Amino acid sequence: MNKNKFYSFFTILLLIVVLSFCFSTAVLAHRVILYAYVEGSNLEIEAGFSDGSPARLAKLEIYDKQDNLLATGETNEAGLAEVAIPARTDLKIILKAGMGHQAEYQINESEIAKDFKQPADQTLDNQNSAVIGSSNELSKAELREIVAEEVSREVKPLRKQIAKLITEQEKPGISEILGGIGYIIGLMGVALYFISRKRSES
Repeated sequence: MNKNKFYSFFTILLLIVVLSFCFSTAVLAHRVILYAYVEGSNLEIEAGFSDGSPARLAKLEIYDKQDNLLATGETNEAGLAEVAIPARTDLKIILKAGMGHQAEYQINESEIAKDFKQPADQTLDNQNSAVIGSSNELSKAELREIVAEEVSREVKPLRKQIAKLITEQEKPGISEILGGIGYIIGLMGVALYFISRKRSES
């Protein structure tokens, strides 16, 4: 009778271990990965899950260092979003992908250009003052803009590759999965040891 109870307990324990492993694997497969970088006056944001699928239509919230909400947004069907930089300060991006999935990413103030100007509606006076200046000054501004656009266009593919590498590194590897199985089996062995010891003492 005691032997039957022992095998019944062993079967239940093994079932719990298998279910726990399946659940933990599913959680790892749906871990949210968030990556963002500064592109001119915008934040380029990419979000997805560790299984490679994009985080579609996920909510975005951008906070400053005092946790004040500065801007909101949403990813598209490809898990991408472009949000205007709300202020030159340390920014915290929070992504909410539903079902309790959430990720966070930090943008340091140093990553934002020093001449960044907070988006605002231009008045007529501002527009008039922007026109004032020599043709040489205007051409320099245009040249800087052209160079910045070209550099940005060349660097953007590299940033996408970096985001892809980060995503690949976040995926659970074989060693991590086997390590998790070994840990669970180890706990099961300890439990069985104490059960058998108790039986021998009784």
